[in-house]
Amino acid sequence: MSIMTTSDITGLGGQLPTEPSSIMLRRVTKRVEQQLVNRFSQDLGEQTVRATVRDVYAELSAGARIKTYLPTLTERVAETRLRGMLEHDAVEAVAA
Repeated sequence: MSIMTTSDITGLGGQLPTEPSSIMLRRVTKRVEQQLVNRFSQDLGEQTVRATVRDVYAELSAGARIKTYLPTLTERVAETRLRGMLEHDAVEAVAA
C-alpha cells in the first residue's frame, strides 16, 4: 500500500496553489460585472456599469498583493459607486 502525497494529488510537486488562476479571476469578475449590469443598467446604462466595474478592478488589482478576494472587493466597491451615481442623479433631478 502506498501513501498518496500532495504532489500525487495536485501534480504541483507538493505545492498547493496560493492564489486563484487568472482564468478563474476573469470568469468570476465577468460574472460580478454581469450581475451589476443586470441590477443597474436600466438606470445608469450598461456601458457606465461595465466601465465602473472595470475601473474598480483595475484600481484594486494595481496594488493587490493577494488577488483571491479581488472579485468580491470589486463587486462591493463598484456597487457603492453605482449607488452613489444613482443618488447623485436623484438629487440633481429633485434640484432641477
